[in-house]
Amino acid sequence: MPGKKKTADPQKVALFALLRKRFGQVVKERKFDWLLAPSNCSAVSDFPIDYRKIVKSLCGHRGRTGFCTVRPCDAKLSCDFVVEGRKLIIEYDEKQHFTAPRKIALRHYPPDVVLPYSSSDWMEYCDKIDAHDNDPTYRDEQRAFYDSVRDIEAFRHGWTLLRIKAGDVDWKTANVKMLDNILSKHQGVKTMPSPTHGPKSRECKVENQKRPSLNIRKLGIVARDYNKTKDFKASLPEVLQLLDKKGCDAVLFSLLSLKPGYDPREVLKGLKNIKAVFVETFVESRITGRKPQDFVVYYRTPSAWKEYRLKQRFTTLRGQKTDDVRAFVQDEMPERFLGNCGVLICGESNVVKKVRENFDVFHLREAIPKEVRIILNPCHNWMKRPIMKKKRAYLSQKKRWVISVWCKGKKIDSTGTPWTIFYDGHEYEPDETIDVFEPNAVYACILTVQ
Repeated sequence: MPGKKKTADPQKVALFALLRKRFGQVVKERKFDWLLAPSNCSAVSDFPIDYRKIVKSLCGHRGRTGFCTVRPCDAKLSCDFVVEGRKLIIEYDEKQHFTAPRKIALRHYPPDVVLPYSSSDWMEYCDKIDAHDNDPTYRDEQRAFYDSVRDIEAFRHGWTLLRIKAGDVDWKTANVKMLDNILSKHQGVKTMPSPTHGPKSRECKVENQKRPSLNIRKLGIVARDYNKTKDFKASLPEVLQLLDKKGCDAVLFSLLSLKPGYDPREVLKGLKNIKAVFVETFVESRITGRKPQDFVVYYRTPSAWKEYRLKQRFTTLRGQKTDDVRAFVQDEMPERFLGNCGVLICGESNVVKKVRENFDVFHLREAIPKEVRIILNPCHNWMKRPIMKKKRAYLSQKKRWVISVWCKGKKIDSTGTPWTIFYDGHEYEPDETIDVFEPNAVYACILTVQ
């Protein structure tokens, strides 16, 4: 006799309908290539470092280890609801998600992982509900582990993952305003503009940032060999001190610059001339490799070094809606204009798109204020297509600098130096090239842009 067919929770169905009304396109049970549950590992040390404490604590709870050994290695996990235009994931947690193993897992998250929901509330619910699911015997541990993977990998990949506890709201009678009020309580989702606003609704935006007003005159440009050194941490003091002595007032590093958790401001305090440093933080795991996190502008004020954070919005225009790209140019680019310089992160330079005789259909160059004389376009790897040079040359017209720098040896290596410099439609060489910083395989040059 066939088993009883599982019926959909009417509250979950109602929530899905309300999310669609609010955001438009919402995908159920979405899977991602990066959302993988590592398993089939013979020892705790075989797991990515983010999960070793979680796995060890779950295995020690009741001695039930099947949750991390029985499934094929690196199984993809699904998410309840995904709003792709917002990089927003919503998980609907029924009572079976609130267990003693779940509380144990939450207590052992990596310290740098920021959750947009209250982990203390979730642990309290675990104590109160204390659900049990023993089919199979390790099911509670397995569910707790998979929820942990969703939380951590979403954070590592720049997505906001919210959790909504079943039973807290009657979704069959709720309206959009009630939904907005609930979402606005979560960190990272303080405001949820209408979908017509496109990329301006930056769920990952750091709130209450003060946009710096910089005046760059002499720029240090720094790259590294992707295969020889993991980041700039070891070479940072030496590089910055040398560029500072040479009179640079700003330094641009190639992307995948520093791991999160390392604060360079202790190094920056001793500098005399440098007033701004541009880097990108990244995370690394055995499964996904190195993945970008935040683009950070460290800038000096009379009282202290402060930071201004940005997120890369896209790598290519393929699959992007026209309205979203226009909104990026109109609404988000103003956040990237920092005094006499502006920032385009890696493939965002693809906004310069040629259609027939029109080289800039989204009018990016027109959107750049006259006082912005420098466009910084740091990259992850060398963009070898000839059209990229044409795009940078186009942006540099009307006496503007466009400067790109990338990691040597990442995916595709260039045969020359790891940077390009354009001014007023023509390619230029830097004023000075500095010999490689050994043994860290770091390269640098200096450009006067006043």
